[in-house]
Amino acid sequence: TTALTVAQGEEEQPEDGLMPDEVTATIPPGPVGIKLTANTPPEITGMSEASPLHEFGVVVGMIADTLTLEDGTMLYEMDGPELTSALKENADSAERTIRFINPETMEMTHAPLVEEEREQQEEPEEEGESGMYIGPDEIEMVVPPGSIRVAFMGQPPTISKIAPDSPCAEEGVVVGMMVDTVTIDGQVYYELDTPALTSLLKSNADSDDRGIRFVAPH
Repeated sequence: TTALTVAQGEEEQPEDGLMPDEVTATIPPGPVGIKLTANTPPEITGMSEASPLHEFGVVVGMIADTLTLEDGTMLYEMDGPELTSALKENADSAERTIRFINPETMEMTHAPLVEEEREQQEEPEEEGESGMYIGPDEIEMVVPPGSIRVAFMGQPPTISKIAPDSPCAEEGVVVGMMVDTVTIDGQVYYELDTPALTSLLKSNADSDDRGIRFVAPH
């Protein structure tokens, strides 16, 4: 993987310890002092001793989820070059806020879906109590290589957000459905929790033989 250096400097590895789930850091003007991978999302592979991110508890291995600029613009789903460029273009700003997350425990932010999801939750249900699931009982599909553009939570993994251009949305999968099984190259995985599912999908992102069985909530 190509590494991109935001700021030059002697790299320092983190002290042994647990990686935090998430850290939101408003960084001062000037260099950030981190080295990032070029892929999406960009992962921190090195930090200079002078990096201001040390004060916030950011460590190597975390990924950059969102960048909020001084004018309130939120950038998300960036690759390494896009994040590096945005940081450099706004290097004089004292209000650059980056959300870093632990890729094993947290999901990426899909900013445009927040309002849409809120409206969906506020829409009155036709039957039963508020929040009752209305959707298909089961959908089995083969997902194409790359990101499936779906956010999960809990165990079993339950869809909390789904992008309009997600290949799963195109097959009729909706928020609230749960992952029952995942089949990759003929091997079936079941009883997964969200971190395990996320890791499995990411580690096999290049595969064109990933099948997922979604079911209605119990």
